[in-house]
Amino acid sequence: MSFSERFSGKKPPVNTNYLELTPRAILAHEIAPNGLVILHVPRFRSKLWSKFFQSGAGRTPIKLKLDEFGSATWLLINNQNNVLFIVQNLEEQFGERIKPATERVTRFLSSLYRDKFIAFLELE
Repeated sequence: MSFSERFSGKKPPVNTNYLELTPRAILAHEIAPNGLVILHVPRFRSKLWSKFFQSGAGRTPIKLKLDEFGSATWLLINNQNNVLFIVQNLEEQFGERIKPATERVTRFLSSLYRDKFIAFLELE
């Protein structure tokens, strides 16, 4: 899958290397007692719907639980680590269990970007 196919919403600058991009978390998260990350996804992203549901169940976020690999990846997103650093770190941490690491991490980050859970500093 090419870079432009992964980012169908925005066109990346010419000659952008995916591994050089720096992800930035947009969502809040918590760490469960078992060490896994739980993302807090707003129920409504529209200001209109958010105002309409100012109180009650509409204000509580959806809790999205990440698995071991997703949690480790999320915790490496800190506005400084680029994708290459994250891939290398996860390869060291998980070894053969995460192979092929580059493909798995880029697919996961692409999904997070598409769902507006992260942004890339170079594309803002």
